[in-house]
Amino acid sequence: LEVSAIGSRPDITIDGKKDCVLDFGRLLLRRNEMRTVTLKNVSALQSRWKLVGAEKLPPELRLDVTSGVLQPGASQEITVTFESERANTFNVPLKLEVGDSEGSAPAETLPLTLKAEAHDVVLEWTKALDFKTVRVGEAKKETIKLLNKGPYEVAFQFRMSKKLADVLTITPMEGTLRGMQGFKDAAVTQVEVVFRSDKETTIGKKLSELEVSFIEPTLKELVYPVQRIHVAGEALFNKFQIKPMHINFGPCLYKQKKQATFDVVNTGCFEIKYKLFSLKEGLAPKTEAAPE
Repeated sequence: LEVSAIGSRPDITIDGKKDCVLDFGRLLLRRNEMRTVTLKNVSALQSRWKLVGAEKLPPELRLDVTSGVLQPGASQEITVTFESERANTFNVPLKLEVGDSEGSAPAETLPLTLKAEAHDVVLEWTKALDFKTVRVGEAKKETIKLLNKGPYEVAFQFRMSKKLADVLTITPMEGTLRGMQGFKDAAVTQVEVVFRSDKETTIGKKLSELEVSFIEPTLKELVYPVQRIHVAGEALFNKFQIKPMHINFGPCLYKQKKQATFDVVNTGCFEIKYKLFSLKEGLAPKTEAAPE
């Protein structure tokens, strides 16, 4: 009569290890994130397991299962969900108690730590630009101010239509806003917007909006829906009229003097300077003022 036996004790690993730290890293508020850990029974016995401390988890952290039984060689995935409405840092220690199927004293206790940080993004920016009226060919500069009051960096990126790009230049088109972590004050980033047109143009409703995206650099996701900055302005020529366009003195006697007048009327939006000269002789060259 041959008798054989295998001596074993309950033995479970967490992601192949005897201790585990599940770190969600930094997440934005109201973002739902799920991670999994895998328990595996590496013993020859049916093993019972239980997560101790799961009943005291903060509401931001949830487990889909907290106890169970594993057959030899079997695995069990535990899904951990994190979502927070408030900015905070979480460091929650749990214990995985492992015992036999008969419910005797735990054969071993393994540490499992859940970590996460929820943070908010607080940004301010210029909501509208008004270039008013400029001369055709003249460049006018306005500034968009971007302010990051949150703890971490936020990337920004501008976009505009092809028609708007013909008359506007934005510098820089994209970049990063420094966070307040490690600094006393929030930094203001100045974005330069230049309006210049070689023809008469009005930035109306069809051309009137710049788009700016604010992006979390680590996760590469939008922190806000795409924002729009209203732009207004127009480029016009100088305009004037001469009334009347022609002067006819009629018949004159020898050495007789006659007078006639004409008006130069500024019909545009800008101040204009004028100078009368003889068309036959041409415009006299400019002379430098004599030194005093």
